[in-house]
Amino acid sequence: MLKLPDTDVVIAAAAKVIAKRGRDFVYCRNGGVCRYVPASDPRFPKTADHVVIAEGSAVTGCLVGEILDALGLLSDEIAKSLRSITFILRPEDLCTPSGDFLIILQRLQDDGLSWGEAFDCAMGKLINNKEVSSDE
Repeated sequence: MLKLPDTDVVIAAAAKVIAKRGRDFVYCRNGGVCRYVPASDPRFPKTADHVVIAEGSAVTGCLVGEILDALGLLSDEIAKSLRSITFILRPEDLCTPSGDFLIILQRLQDDGLSWGEAFDCAMGKLINNKEVSSDE
């Protein structure tokens, strides 16, 4: 299972990945399933012929895969995985700000948002959650 670093480290890696590809990049423009590595990577998981792969996989791994790679956390097991980040994280990381951030990024990317829009929404959620927890 994957142990995540502190939220600020994850956010910085996400910002760097997005800046490299561009805030307007859309990985899942017409639907399809995402993969943590690009199709050119030998670890790219084999899928059934009827499964539609996101067109972004032709040039890059999904946003979460690229972030994990930037953090040095993209193991062969994760690269080959067909599973959502929620099944890759340790249970204790699922409800942390870092875990929430990656889960939100993955869901929004898969829904067709650009990487920049997904990042902005995930940041907004983190800020809102921080405000709520500090009010309690």
